[in-house]
Amino acid sequence: MELYLFRHVQGQHVMKPPGPYCEIRKVYRDEHSLSSYSLEVIMSVKILPFNEIYAEPVKQLVIDVHHEFGFDYDRRLDADLEEISHVYGGRGGFWLAIENAKVVGTSALREDTQYTGTLKRMYLLPPFRGKGIGRLLLQQAVDYAKQQKYGEIVLDTVTYQKSAITLYEKYGFIKTGCKGSQLFYRLVLANV
Repeated sequence: MELYLFRHVQGQHVMKPPGPYCEIRKVYRDEHSLSSYSLEVIMSVKILPFNEIYAEPVKQLVIDVHHEFGFDYDRRLDADLEEISHVYGGRGGFWLAIENAKVVGTSALREDTQYTGTLKRMYLLPPFRGKGIGRLLLQQAVDYAKQQKYGEIVLDTVTYQKSAITLYEKYGFIKTGCKGSQLFYRLVLANV
């Protein structure tokens, strides 16, 4: 299934078909288009549910992003990456952003309680940031949470992940607290 992103010249209008299999197409504005919308393909990324064949590339992506922010891989803290299907099974989920068979991003939702899902593993390689892919990974997790009848999604992040904080706040997550450099957010879902 293909996903086309359209940006309106005067604002931000996004169109996409429903479903977990989405292909992202980056958009340029074109003053010579037939309407105020235009489309030019420059990149193709698919959002797919996790498959075990991607277990090692997912772990490598996490290691790469952790190194970017000065963290080392921690077998205890990152133990979920050793058994993704189990940890994020049931009412949870794990999604991949794939470009040319390479994992370039992830998002995950873990079941904490009947009412609460926790957003986890929101990672995107630097060249793919700022292109709407992170928002689509987030949207996939939120849509799935609604399907699973969660009442809220919670997450934590750190103060120096400015673009992630901006993404969460623009999406509607509300900051509920902080502890040192760690920030806590919550999104109440309308379907409860």
